[in-house]
Amino acid sequence: MLPRQPQSPHCDNVALNLVGTAANADRECAQVGAHYSRIQYDPFGVHVQLPVRRFSLKQSTAALHEARGMFLPSVSLEARYSRAGGGRMIVIPVGDLMNPVYETLNQLLETAGQSTRFPTDIPNVTEPFLREEEHDTRIRVVQPLFQP
Repeated sequence: MLPRQPQSPHCDNVALNLVGTAANADRECAQVGAHYSRIQYDPFGVHVQLPVRRFSLKQSTAALHEARGMFLPSVSLEARYSRAGGGRMIVIPVGDLMNPVYETLNQLLETAGQSTRFPTDIPNVTEPFLREEEHDTRIRVVQPLFQP
C-alpha cells in the first residue's frame, strides 16, 4: 500500500478556485507529489532506509560489546546503610542455663578440696532483633568461566 501523499492548500481548492486558473493549481499539486515521491522512493533508499540502517548498526554494535563483555570480569560496588529503631528483643537465658551447672561444679570442686573456678553470676543476655545501625559495603568481582 502506498503512503498518502501530502497536498498543498491549493489542491483542495481546485474545484472552488474561481479566480485562479486550474492549471496553476494542478501544476503546484504535481510539484508537491513529485517532491514527495522523490523523498519516499529514492532508488538508493537513502531517506527511507537510513534511520533503519543506523538503528541496525547500533543494535549490532551493542550486541558485539555485550558478547565481548561476557569474557571479561565485571566489578561492582554494593553499599547499604540501614537504621532501625525499637523492634523486638531476643532474651537468651545464658545465666539461667549455666549458673546452676557452674554452681554444681563448684560444689564438687569444694568437696574435692579444690578452689572454685566457675562464676555463678552470669546474667541473661538481651539482644535486639535488628541492629540499630548497620553498614554493609562489598566489592564484587565476577569472572565468567563458561556459558551454559
